[in-house]
Amino acid sequence: MIEKIRQKVNELIDMSELNVELRGKYPKLCGVYMLYVVNFDDERIVPFYIGQSKSIHTRFKTHMKELLNLNRLTKSEYEEYLLDDFYNGGYKACKMFKYLIDHNCTLNDVKLVVLTTCAEEKLLENETYFINETLSEFFGFNQLNSVTEYNRMRKVNSKTQFNCELEYRKILKYLNYGFTRFNFVFAHDLLSDSDIQQDNLKKKIIRKFDDVEFYHVNRYVGEFDHEKYREQENQRMKFKVSAITKYLKPNRDYLDFPLKHLDLLDPDLKPKNNECLIYLFISNNNATYENHWYQSEVLKVKISFNNNGRVEEESYLIGNESVNKYYFEKKHRALYSFRRRTPFQVTNDYDEIKMISYDTEVKTGLNDMCFREDDYSLLRDIINNRIITFNENVVIKFKSNQSKRVLNYAVNSLGLFLRMKIDREIPYDYNLEGMKCLFMNNPLIKENPYLKVISKQENFEIRNVNDFERGNSKIAKGNVDLAVFVITKKTDKSIKYIKELTITNKDIPLLVLFKSRINYEKLGFSIRPPFYLMNNSFDQDEFIRILVDIREKEVERVKVEKRVENEEY
Repeated sequence: MIEKIRQKVNELIDMSELNVELRGKYPKLCGVYMLYVVNFDDERIVPFYIGQSKSIHTRFKTHMKELLNLNRLTKSEYEEYLLDDFYNGGYKACKMFKYLIDHNCTLNDVKLVVLTTCAEEKLLENETYFINETLSEFFGFNQLNSVTEYNRMRKVNSKTQFNCELEYRKILKYLNYGFTRFNFVFAHDLLSDSDIQQDNLKKKIIRKFDDVEFYHVNRYVGEFDHEKYREQENQRMKFKVSAITKYLKPNRDYLDFPLKHLDLLDPDLKPKNNECLIYLFISNNNATYENHWYQSEVLKVKISFNNNGRVEEESYLIGNESVNKYYFEKKHRALYSFRRRTPFQVTNDYDEIKMISYDTEVKTGLNDMCFREDDYSLLRDIINNRIITFNENVVIKFKSNQSKRVLNYAVNSLGLFLRMKIDREIPYDYNLEGMKCLFMNNPLIKENPYLKVISKQENFEIRNVNDFERGNSKIAKGNVDLAVFVITKKTDKSIKYIKELTITNKDIPLLVLFKSRINYEKLGFSIRPPFYLMNNSFDQDEFIRILVDIREKEVERVKVEKRVENEEY
């Protein structure tokens, strides 16, 4: 019999209306589909599932994300969740996960074809037809059709009952095929046994189970006994959990990421002559873009440079907070929520958890398995080291798998100094290495942690001095490239020392931040270059631009001195 089903499934695949690609673009397709695994070697199971959807391609992504979810779990975690009956309502994914592992398959072996497109009102009719034609509830991954119908009708009428005699006869016939045993174990207390014939058939099926001990429900007559009911419920749950573990736990032992990863995205960039295209593989960290709040973690970068007709390509994995995080939703699952929660939904607690989003994994194929080795670098280092080799005519452009706004967010995270190089505001070989910034008795370094990050990235020094006398002494010795003061009131001590510096050290650049509405012209010191002002708040980007301006003037001064020396020589 299984050969006939296998042949029927293959015929449907060959005759299907459309083979849906996971990363393809399709119009909204309403119809019935078949999800299947490209491995028909099993003697008991034909690996396919019949389903319906108003948007088939979206449903394919949903099915795949469920498998991606299970693939991220360690073996012990998955078994623990099975014991807790965590996947109640999501057993189809568990069945497929078990089959894929037991047959040494990967995520790329999961395919989907459209069996028929139809109007929405015809979905149930057509789905039922294909389920009955292929017996997918007995040989494939579907649940018993009568149970599915039972659950659907219960929403309409809680007293609905079905005559399950035909279903019982099919179960007896195909008990040793597919996941029929599991389907019956999971659903037998939902199925009707309202007459003697149905009850006898049900008992006959139960007697064929020698690997699972069924619980027996007593029919209450007269007054309801709460204690006995509670005891039966506990017994029922123990039985159910043992059956779930028995039939859904993979038979093969396996390591982390048993289904490997999807085919890795390799975009064809095609840069023009003297153009460098940088493709960023970005994860949104499972965040939603609401209230103009974004998250982006660059996982990989591909650089394609057209050097006078010769295209050079390089790819690098990027280290960040999202990788090597084996995480699942269980402990974060909400008990009360305005929207339906599933066992495969991840947390919205982005501050606590950083992870590669499922959407990103579907689009790019990247998961934590790709980052097993520590052979990855920082994005800004890769781009900085690469663009130094470009000449001034090279145009740099960015692309990504995310929206333009998320791409801009990722590019901005490179820091202003590197962005200025990319935008050709400064030469590629410019750097701030060796510059020294002295913050005079103010909290700006503590208030702006970004300063420590950028100073480390660009190799310049920032230091806070609490004593004005000692600070002015350092400045007088010429050991400082920029002195930073903060004025909060008209009687601020900083004013006295700024006046001294404007008189005694006219060449030392000063940056003064006014944190209140003060007319600096009435403070008694002259504003002359090199003198920089900020009002109200400290602007980190403006601070970097000031350093660049100081370095440019220094470079220009050195050039002039060399030219003079050469002329004198």
